[in-house]
Amino acid sequence: MTGVKYTTGAAFDVGRVSDYDIALAGENIFGAAQRAGMGLRGGGIRTGPLELDDLGRLGLAGLRADLTQTAERPVNFMIYRSIDDTLARSPSIEVP
Repeated sequence: MTGVKYTTGAAFDVGRVSDYDIALAGENIFGAAQRAGMGLRGGGIRTGPLELDDLGRLGLAGLRADLTQTAERPVNFMIYRSIDDTLARSPSIEVP
């Protein structure tokens, strides 16, 4: 979590309801995303934000719905090859 909008640098929740972008990282889930045919970005180290079809194929649709309802704001997932790749991209909070 950086506290600012990635594209504009606007502060979190200023003038809008911000979303939570959650990076899921690890060889197993990254491999599952590749096998499911999800395109890769960032030089092949991550997916883009997962769409509803992607969430369904990976069994994450229910989790996203639950988190969105609990947080009362949109929640999105991306999948990274490793925690190191995730942390190298931008300031983040690691939750084991």
